[in-house]
Amino acid sequence: MDRQRDKNDFNAPPQETRRELEVRKLKEQLKTIQLKNELLEKSVSKNKRGPGQPEKYSEQFHPMLAQLFYAQGGIDEDFAKYIGVSVPTIHTWKKKHEEFANAVSEGKLNPDKKVEAALYKSAVEDGSNTAQIFWLKNRRPQEWRDKTETQVTTLDENGEETGFCFVDAPEPNEK
Repeated sequence: MDRQRDKNDFNAPPQETRRELEVRKLKEQLKTIQLKNELLEKSVSKNKRGPGQPEKYSEQFHPMLAQLFYAQGGIDEDFAKYIGVSVPTIHTWKKKHEEFANAVSEGKLNPDKKVEAALYKSAVEDGSNTAQIFWLKNRRPQEWRDKTETQVTTLDENGEETGFCFVDAPEPNEK
């Protein structure tokens, strides 16, 4: 005779709670990622590019990581340190791998927009002179830069134009 299993039946297989199921799935995903990283490391160690370090770039991993990192306000120097490469390597990857360059650009957009909005608010709504000057120097550099140029054109003894450019830059602050 079949009997129905209940919570008190110790011979019944344990049921996974939702949390336990999620943890198990995450552990499986972690194992998969670790295996992929091991394979990547093995392929990188075989792929020497002559003098210097082997190429460490991963099409699946680095663009995604870069986008997340730069979205938090990260910069090239910090990202290079975080993943264990040099800053010139990051610059090379941007030139060599379009998907990486796009991921970096996309990651930087949101933080840059937040700073732009805060700068604008500070300049316009809060009346910060520093923010106003910074804004104008960057938006209208010809009118608001610290140096002025004066161009003078004269005629030489043959009647040909000769030009001179005088630059008037402010003196550095003396302490």
